[in-house]
Amino acid sequence: MFRGLIRGISFMLLLQYYPLHAQKMTDLSTLEIREDAESKYGPSAELLNGEKYQYSYKTTRGTPFLWAHVDFESSVQIKGRVYENQKIRFDIYNQLMVLDFTDRFGGPGSMVLNKEWVDHHIINGSMFKKISNEEGLEKFGQVKYEGRASCIYYWEKKYLPDLHEGEKQYYFSDPIRQSFIVVNNQTCAYKGNRSFIKCFVKQDHQRFKTYLKDNRIKVNKASDREMQILMDHMNQSLRDED
Repeated sequence: MFRGLIRGISFMLLLQYYPLHAQKMTDLSTLEIREDAESKYGPSAELLNGEKYQYSYKTTRGTPFLWAHVDFESSVQIKGRVYENQKIRFDIYNQLMVLDFTDRFGGPGSMVLNKEWVDHHIINGSMFKKISNEEGLEKFGQVKYEGRASCIYYWEKKYLPDLHEGEKQYYFSDPIRQSFIVVNNQTCAYKGNRSFIKCFVKQDHQRFKTYLKDNRIKVNKASDREMQILMDHMNQSLRDED
């Protein structure tokens, strides 16, 4: 049994033929690497999606990642198998999960995980799962609360021109959060207390409004702890109605 993403045969073969080391780069395509790996050892597509991560923002201020520097261990579940103690960064501008590793020459490497196969991943203690947004498109959302009514945050960044510089420069915005409630398999966006309450059935609006007012909660500014308590209350109320 493989214990880590970079311990799989195909992935080790990738490092053998395609080390991301500036002086030892091969001309083999990742497709050729995959075909060679599978001809020798059989398919192991979970460990290799055939895409090197291309970072093209070296002159840009900021990064496309949710967290610019990752010095903590992450985990990822691919097709039901959990791989722990990985280095994973979330490129929220391109919506990519990037696995960082050290190649056999000691140089740094990065590759994109196949998001079609990734069930969820955990970075910095936060879980990200594939959840359909209001348009029905699957995106990785940060699960702040999971229950009959769940609270999900989607994150993105803007890539913008820096109009204050003399020459043409670009920068990444700060992370932008979009907040959603998922209840009865329906995804509902909210920005403040009024739109938050409307995510629930009409008969609950007044008592939920009273609860928010009595506890002085503003959902767009609430801390993680406040949202945890609030969603506990909402889910208990839904259970009481059954």
